[in-house]
Amino acid sequence: MEKITLKDIAALTGYSVSTVSRSLNDNDRIPVETRNEIKEIAKQLNYTIDINARNLSKKTSNTIGVFMQNDFFKLPHSTFTNIFW
Repeated sequence: MEKITLKDIAALTGYSVSTVSRSLNDNDRIPVETRNEIKEIAKQLNYTIDINARNLSKKTSNTIGVFMQNDFFKLPHSTFTNIFW
């Protein structure tokens, strides 16, 4: 099954992609009735937010990377190594 996008919901509802996006994000600029209609259709289609797309548009991911040596988990247990367990 293909992933449902904002464009798919916009095509089904007749609203613009920006209206659909704003409705799903509870923007006050969109009337409550419109928001509820769009949310109901999104729910019926099992729409889920694409986190990667959201992170790209916001230019942040709130994700960190950790580099560890190959034998990191062979080190004696300490407070530092227990944080990563």
